[in-house]
Amino acid sequence: MKIIVLLFMLTLEAQCQESGNFWWKNKDLVNSASQSRSLKESSAKIRTLPPRYRHEKEEVTTKKAVSLYDRDSHENEDNHAEYKYDNEPDCVCVPKNLCNSNNTLITDGNGLIDERSFNLCGTGNICCRLQKSTSKPIPQKITTTTQRNFLNFNISNITNLISTILRPVESTDFKPTTVKPASNLQCISKKGKRLQERILIDDEAEEGDEHDQVGETTFAEYPWMIELLKINQKTRVFEYKCGAVLVNPTTALTANHCLKSKVPSNFQIKAGEWDRSSALEYLPHQDRSVSKIIAHPQYYAGGLYNDIAILKWNSPLKLELNVQPLCLPEENEIIPTGTRCIVTAWGKTAQNSPTTDRLKFVRVPIVDHSKCQKQFRDFRLGPRFRLHESFVCAGGEEGLDACNNDGGSPLVCKRPDSDSYILAGLVSWGLDCGLKDVPGAYTNIFNLLKWIKHNL
Repeated sequence: MKIIVLLFMLTLEAQCQESGNFWWKNKDLVNSASQSRSLKESSAKIRTLPPRYRHEKEEVTTKKAVSLYDRDSHENEDNHAEYKYDNEPDCVCVPKNLCNSNNTLITDGNGLIDERSFNLCGTGNICCRLQKSTSKPIPQKITTTTQRNFLNFNISNITNLISTILRPVESTDFKPTTVKPASNLQCISKKGKRLQERILIDDEAEEGDEHDQVGETTFAEYPWMIELLKINQKTRVFEYKCGAVLVNPTTALTANHCLKSKVPSNFQIKAGEWDRSSALEYLPHQDRSVSKIIAHPQYYAGGLYNDIAILKWNSPLKLELNVQPLCLPEENEIIPTGTRCIVTAWGKTAQNSPTTDRLKFVRVPIVDHSKCQKQFRDFRLGPRFRLHESFVCAGGEEGLDACNNDGGSPLVCKRPDSDSYILAGLVSWGLDCGLKDVPGAYTNIFNLLKWIKHNL
């Protein structure tokens, strides 16, 4: 009986092997199962790699991706822009500073860019309280560069004062040409003549000097410059906060990030200011209390999008040699890439330097938008950073840049084939100061022109 059963089993096995009914005896099925298992293992490995992104019109299957990885794993491990694998995780490997607290990639510069408004302690530092001492501190008189004290002048100041009295400057000699734009508001399209040692220097000759890319301005050379002050809630003294630009006798423009407090009574403006440490200037400055602040409704503090605000006051400024509004650009007007424009400010000349007392200027070239975005990406902001359309870039030359405390100050460009100047931007943010191939970001006046004119 056992012999019969054994013969039956051997016969049945031979027939199944020949027909392939038992998979473990079928070589094709065994090979297919082995390949399927290898494919799953390889796919699992790939899903743990940094994602790769294919071009829009390119379709790559998992099988192709697996074979590609097997052929050249080392070459494709660092390539993040060619292929996208099926079922990959929705993430990308980046430095820690490019990922926010929600584990989401930063593409707008939030937390990475440097606002260029006044910061007491400088970039990267905070003001930390000291432990209270048991002994009473010696009281000290608080002074700021914006306060005036006629008793604190030296012999040179007295000499300058006498010289000013005995030889007054004829304002008609310096009165700039004015134009009337479409808004019918009188504005100035030419900067003032340089006044140095009481000698007039020709503007056109100065513009061609290659060495004169940065330096100290002279009195009334940039009469549209405004100093924005904010009250110190402890000392109740108005202190320097940012720059601004005069666009008509009752209105100025500044950067929105300078106005974290939108309470108008906390701010004042000084028009006609030049040397913040001296009261002995040819003409006095004019002070006004801000009565209204109009912030751009689409301002985004994280990436400083639409970084602009309008300041208004009730009593119009008296137009003088040192107080003149600057013209806004016309609609559809363009400043070509590479044009050297002028930034004026009282801020820092370097990252860790103090603010300046006399108004400074620097000439910086306009940078193409896409080139600027790439330079920001390469330097700090990562390959996914997107430069918003509300910014225009300028700079990128070593040692020539706006810096901290310059926020809100004007970027002024000369019109092509003309001697007239227009407002092109406001100092907004940057990445450090004065580095090669790292331009600064300015609020794009051309992009926001309709909103500005609507709210003037």
